[in-house]
Amino acid sequence: MGGGELTVQVGVGQGTNFADMGKGTTILVAASDLYNEAPLWFLRIRQAARRGATLIVVNPRETRLEKYATHVVRYVYGDEAETIAVC
Repeated sequence: MGGGELTVQVGVGQGTNFADMGKGTTILVAASDLYNEAPLWFLRIRQAARRGATLIVVNPRETRLEKYATHVVRYVYGDEAETIAVC
């Protein structure tokens, strides 16, 4: 599994407040199906997207969050870190 170091550098951390996110915010969801893996985050990110946040979903397969995404990027399994580095 690659990309763990990227999550530590730029991932959701202490003090992150999804309620403050909206227009002017960019959210990158990579290699995750939040609907199944973190339903509370799915709901909060969906709300932020509805408030105008730019949502980029990077995943090898379709997820429910894509319905609210501004951009969708597909990659081949195993290429997560390389794909995110290009985004």
